[in-house]
Amino acid sequence: MTGLLRRRAREAERRTLTEALGAERIAQRDAERTEDFRQGVIAFLQKRPPSFDGR
Repeated sequence: MTGLLRRRAREAERRTLTEALGAERIAQRDAERTEDFRQGVIAFLQKRPPSFDGR
């Protein structure tokens, strides 16, 4: 996920604010579909550290 964040930051430099926000909306939607996102939410609700696998 770190690579994705870096790529989005570099791309944002060449976009208008509207384009960057649209791309961010898509990136957030994609991130919310990952197993790591689900793991993070569950860990938060259970008040324990998450165990991320990069999926």
